[in-house]
Amino acid sequence: MKINIESLTSKNIKAGQFKNDLPEIYDLKEVVEDNGWHKKQDVFTHTLAALKQLEIILDLKTFSSQKKDFLKKHLKEKIGNYTRKDLLIVSTLLHDIAKPITAMKDKTGIVRCPGHEFFGSVMVESFSSRLGLSKKDEEYVKRMVFYHGFIVEVLNQIMSKENKNYYLNSYKKAVGDIYYDLLLLFYSDLLGSNLKELNPKEYKIRKNLILDFLQSNS
Repeated sequence: MKINIESLTSKNIKAGQFKNDLPEIYDLKEVVEDNGWHKKQDVFTHTLAALKQLEIILDLKTFSSQKKDFLKKHLKEKIGNYTRKDLLIVSTLLHDIAKPITAMKDKTGIVRCPGHEFFGSVMVESFSSRLGLSKKDEEYVKRMVFYHGFIVEVLNQIMSKENKNYYLNSYKKAVGDIYYDLLLLFYSDLLGSNLKELNPKEYKIRKNLILDFLQSNS
């Protein structure tokens, strides 16, 4: 039976409503990260936190009236069977889905998940029939999962060299029509992390940069 994407809320997932239909989501509890972004935070808890933040962000209260109108129209656009908004929810839910198969602990005890974006994008196909994704929907989610971590490197370059326009424009060219969608995903990802507690200064810089990108008219 196809899962209704509108029912994929942080509240319903936390309550265990999809343990039988989406067991991979609950398997994320097995990976606990303790690094610069996560303070002994398991990936399931982080995913729920990111999804909860996305639900708040999608009210669009943070944005100017002009940007709010743009995002409303943008997120209502149909990709295949679903709108960008629907697929942004799916992408947020699946953005770290490959961490259990990529988790590695280094000599200092820090857990990292190299390549989780790539392997996660490959795993998207296994969810398509359960979520009723068309091929176009599936390709959208694959791209979202694959590219969701690249903005971290863009921000690193900007924070180091301050050449914002060059790095941001390069990112736009690389990701194309999912640019704003990825920014919304990363913003949710950032807010759902522990970076604010672990490194308040860096958190504030990254948050302000993402908000600046989202508010821009380009």
